[in-house]
Amino acid sequence: MTDNLAAGRRVKAVDFTRAVFNYSQTSIANISTTTYAVGDPEMAVRFMAPTSGRVGVMLSAGIRNNSTANEDRVFVSFRILEGDPQDGNLIQTEDAKNGRSNPAQGVDSYQYGGQMTMVDGLTPGVWYFAQIRHRVTGSATADIAYRGIMVIPVP
Repeated sequence: MTDNLAAGRRVKAVDFTRAVFNYSQTSIANISTTTYAVGDPEMAVRFMAPTSGRVGVMLSAGIRNNSTANEDRVFVSFRILEGDPQDGNLIQTEDAKNGRSNPAQGVDSYQYGGQMTMVDGLTPGVWYFAQIRHRVTGSATADIAYRGIMVIPVP
């Protein structure tokens, strides 16, 4: 593995690892947890950090609050762990600004969208685990129809 990808240097396979993707169209209805939790089924990917130590994480979700009686919001975000997901070191924690949220007003239709977040400072050649998590504000009227995560190596 090279220390950098300067002009004229030979690029090796490990310098640019493959992109990975996972998604689910399984609905999660009437979410009640106000702390970040894993959905069912769990949406996650394992990836190897490229030589640059940088990846782009694309998170997408279909979300709604179908009650006009309150202003509940659902937040869908991700976290990154180094190594094994059961006992790995937390590298990037879930954060509302790194994810998706619905407008507070109640609507019957799902709102779909995505967001790309750049993550750097990863150790080249080390395996990481990126996992989608979600939470709500208020009562259990928010729903998720789609969750997707893609990790793309960045030179």
